[in-house]
Amino acid sequence: MDSCGIMDRCLPNYCEHGGECSQTWSGFYCDCTGTGYTGETCHRCE
Repeated sequence: MDSCGIMDRCLPNYCEHGGECSQTWSGFYCDCTGTGYTGETCHRCE
């Protein structure tokens, strides 16, 4: 049986400072809630 591989876009986790990574069909996003940081990868101090 042939199956397509599912790519885990959160491995490695690009979110910094404890941000939580979630993936979409085309990429990932970081939830920076409660970290004191903002930005695409929780890299910018609030």
